[in-house]
Amino acid sequence: MKQCLKLMTPSQRHKQIYSIVFANFQQLSVDKNGCQVVQECIITANLEQRLQIVTACSESIDVLINNEFGNFVVQ
Repeated sequence: MKQCLKLMTPSQRHKQIYSIVFANFQQLSVDKNGCQVVQECIITANLEQRLQIVTACSESIDVLINNEFGNFVVQ
């Protein structure tokens, strides 16, 4: 999925990747490979998408900061 982010256009990313990430944010963020996808989404996201990620992150902050992979999303 991480490579897909780099190869897709912004509109393709939004439709296919970001919707999955937003729907499964906490589950992906605490997964070894999923946290890398979330990090890549943060880098490639537009302003609106970043705000959604920040909101999702703040809602899951207790879980993320205490997880070995989730803490990388918070950084």
